[in-house]
Amino acid sequence: MGFLADMAQLLIDESLGGAPTAMSWPVYAGDLPPSPDECIALYQFSGLAPDTKVGKRNPGLQIVVRGKSADERMGGYASAEAKAAAILVGVDGIGAKTINGTTYLEILAESDVVFRGRDGNGRPEMVVNFIVWVSSP
Repeated sequence: MGFLADMAQLLIDESLGGAPTAMSWPVYAGDLPPSPDECIALYQFSGLAPDTKVGKRNPGLQIVVRGKSADERMGGYASAEAKAAAILVGVDGIGAKTINGTTYLEILAESDVVFRGRDGNGRPEMVVNFIVWVSSP
């Protein structure tokens, strides 16, 4: 399994999201599908330079949380913001966890929850970024 699949599993294990077949807040690795409205997508970004002398990589992890359309009276913005905030609190500071054979030393927030805007269907998208410290094999 790869980095994004491991991070998706982490969110599922921490009860912050569900498997892609879940009815509530499914997590997708590297993809933000057109449905369902409420979902979580994970993307990798450059992060920090690896420390090859001590065997650590430091990829960046961006988590996008999409809510229901502005037309929904259920408060799509508020629910997306609340889910992103729960992910921030639940993931920031996680340390020493092995997922699918890879050791993740620590996960630290790099940003607060940020409103990214609305997609083409008027659904709000929130973003939170992390740096992940990974032990290299």
